[in-house]
Formats: sequence, structure tokens, C-alpha cells
Amino acid sequence: MTVDDRYFKINLAMSVERTYTSFMRNCIILFTLGLTIINLTKRRKTEKYMLSFIIIISGILLAIVSTKEFYDRVKLLEEEDYENYELLSNTIYIYGFIIFIFIVVLCYKFVNMNEEHKIIKFKK
Repeated sequence: MTVDDRYFKINLAMSVERTYTSFMRNCIILFTLGLTIINLTKRRKTEKYMLSFIIIISGILLAIVSTKEFYDRVKLLEEEDYENYELLSNTIYIYGFIIFIFIVVLCYKFVNMNEEHKIIKFKK
């Protein structure tokens, strides 16, 4: 093994760990965001609990998927199987789901606010 190969392997292993650490940090942020939404508002509404539940479950799913990917990538690094090493992560689907939920909640809140304050007036 040459010095360049060893440097490449160490650099790749460190990048895998940095990515995993970033994903786990995002999981913790999503989980605490869900708990904060429950505790921060005084009103008891079903949509608040639903949104919090979805955010918490998304954080847990992100943790599970990123942990599985981390161990799969570590296994490929240990076996030095670089041909099967995927550059793209599957966690993008979970982030897409979270963004979709936020867009749905934003639209729902806007419709409720429009009914209450008549921001946009529709012709009948």
C-alpha cells in the first residue's frame, strides 16, 4: 500500500464519519424540535401534535437510515471494495419528506389565516 492509497483511505473514512455525525446532529435537532413544538404552545390542537409526531418520527427514521448507511460504508471501507461505494445517500428521501410536510403545514396555516383575516379575497 502506497502513501497515497493510505491517505485516500483515511480521508474517505473521515468523510464517512463527518457525514454520519452531521446526520445524527440533524436527528437530534428534529427530535428536539418536535418536543419543543409540543411544549412551546399553550393551545391543545390536533395539528400541533400531528406535526410534532411527524417531525419526531422523521428524526428517528433519519437516525436509523443514516446509521445503516454508516455501517454499510464502513464495511465497504474495511473490505476495500471501492467499486460498490455509493456517493449519494438515501437520506435525501427523508429530508424531502420533511420539506414536503413543512410545505403542507405552511399551506394549511395560510388557509386558516386567510379565513380569519381575509388576506386574499376570492370572488364568488
